[in-house]
Amino acid sequence: MPAPEPEKTAPLPRDPARRRDRDLCLWDPQTDTFFALDRRPRTLGKDPGCDVRLPHATVSRRHARVEWTGEGPVLVDLGSSNGLWTAGRRVDRAPLHAHGTVRLGAAPLAVVPAPTAGAAAERLGERFHTRSAGLCAVLALAEKVAPGGRPVLIAGETGTGKEWLARFLHDAGRPNGPLVPVNCGAIARDLLESELFGHARGAFTGADGPRAGLVSRAAGGTLFLDEIGELRPEHQAALLRFLENRTFRPVGSDKEQVSDARILAASHADLLARVVAGTFREDLLYRLLEIRLTLPPLRERLPDLPALLEVFDAPPPTERAWTRLLEHPWPGNLRELRHVAARARLEGWSAASEELRGPPEPALPEAVSAPDQLRELEREMVQGALARCGHNTSAAARALGLPRSTLVNRMKSLGI
Repeated sequence: MPAPEPEKTAPLPRDPARRRDRDLCLWDPQTDTFFALDRRPRTLGKDPGCDVRLPHATVSRRHARVEWTGEGPVLVDLGSSNGLWTAGRRVDRAPLHAHGTVRLGAAPLAVVPAPTAGAAAERLGERFHTRSAGLCAVLALAEKVAPGGRPVLIAGETGTGKEWLARFLHDAGRPNGPLVPVNCGAIARDLLESELFGHARGAFTGADGPRAGLVSRAAGGTLFLDEIGELRPEHQAALLRFLENRTFRPVGSDKEQVSDARILAASHADLLARVVAGTFREDLLYRLLEIRLTLPPLRERLPDLPALLEVFDAPPPTERAWTRLLEHPWPGNLRELRHVAARARLEGWSAASEELRGPPEPALPEAVSAPDQLRELEREMVQGALARCGHNTSAAARALGLPRSTLVNRMKSLGI
């Protein structure tokens, strides 16, 4: 009887709607490679015979193995020279959870959902620099609801791109009309109703003439209310009235006016908690919740970092910088990443890593030799000088106090 053929690696799932929590991958940011976690033991290391080959200096020939337990996948150290690290500690075993990170020596790996597949997801992902199944699902729903005129609530943490998504909805639904953004938290509360709905002459001191509000200016287009949770209850009532019948009354006027402006609202706050606290109207919240789009935070989009850093014109991260990028919680999301990328472009990754709050930068593994540490520091120093000097080797050599020929030779030696 012929021997059965060896089992082949299960392919990555192609239908995002059928995804499960177990559809996870290990992602190596330095080679931008994904390795499926498909419930089979996996050996990781530099040896060509390993199931997952990691060609990094601090990875042993047979470094670690993925094992499956009742609680999911666990990475087990195989007596490696430079160790298995998680949360800044060297460990023998590390459970693998979605959006978590581990290090094999100094080489960081992230545990991420399997990348999105399918024609629609690939088109959306390429357009918006993402391989995140979660973000692609949000964008696909946004495409469907954009042509309508119903209000949309955009939720997400600070810096996740809520205004960017609002512009996408506007451009896809009402490209010929105006997009009028307003930050409800940046306008004096006493003036907010006047800003939104306008006022009649003499409505208050200083109202020398009638003035059209933002709702009128957005007619035929979109009114984007950022940080809608900052509206006072009385302003919320006026907004709800407008959403119900498309009519509003300027401050100091007894005449109702009409506008077909579409309302897009955004908030990083938990509006349901504000309803419970009595600071946000329940009826307005449920009117807005007809369509809700929630943007995932950057820490759940780690495989998007290479493309985003390229968009932000950052130099390629060093190995140590990758560790910090993956372990950082990114409370400021895309806005924070843009700031870090700008500093890396100007001062190099050694300086940019100081911007990353959270756990302190992990030390290099115990068994890494002193020459390896010096080589890594030298690489960061040279890359920082090149970034500060606009990649002009002559200027960088002067900044480092070296002859240009010496710098060029060191760059070749360091692989820069």
